[in-house]
Order: sequence, then C-alpha cells, then structure tokens
Amino acid sequence: MPLSTERRFKTLQSVAFDTVLADSQVIPFGHASGGEVRIPAGSSITSITWWSCDTDTGTFLACYDSANAAVTQTVAASRAHSLPTSLIGRGFLKGVTNADGVADVVTRT
Repeated sequence: MPLSTERRFKTLQSVAFDTVLADSQVIPFGHASGGEVRIPAGSSITSITWWSCDTDTGTFLACYDSANAAVTQTVAASRAHSLPTSLIGRGFLKGVTNADGVADVVTRT
C-alpha cells in the first residue's frame, strides 16, 4: 500500500523561543491541523507557554483550553513533542519558554 501524501508538513527552521513574549519569534499557524516542536539536544528549554494572535504584529494573548487552563507544555531536549490540539484554529503563535533557545517547529496542513 502506498504512503498517503494527503497531509504535508512545513518545517520552520530555527524558531527563536524566549523568556520574554516580545522577543519570541512569530509562528504562522492559521491553516495548520497540528504539528510538533522539536527540542534539540543540549537545550535548556523545559516548558513552553503558548500565546496567539489573529495577526503577526498584533497583541498576543495567552492561550487557554476549553477547561480554562493555560496552554503550557513540558518538553525535553532531544525529543519531538506534539503541539497541543487546543492550538488548532489560532492564526499566529508565540512560545514563551523557561530559557531562551532555538527549536524546529513542524506544522501539519
């Protein structure tokens, strides 16, 4: 059976995550149906709190899920972590982390 090419992936290389919202890189996410964040070996990043906005230059607000909990995930170096499903449908994202660093973000469309 051939592999399905119905879902394609778009990799955003070297996304800068920061402890300060204003310094975190914007991630286009509007048409994504999911994805993952890949934390590189040796990274000090262990948590990401997600923020979103309808535009890439607007005011980013903290993301909350249907249970009114902040969308925060625990991550570890040398691992690929699925993006929380509660982020689906949000236009642009920023991740605020416990430590500054760079990681790959892969979005599925």
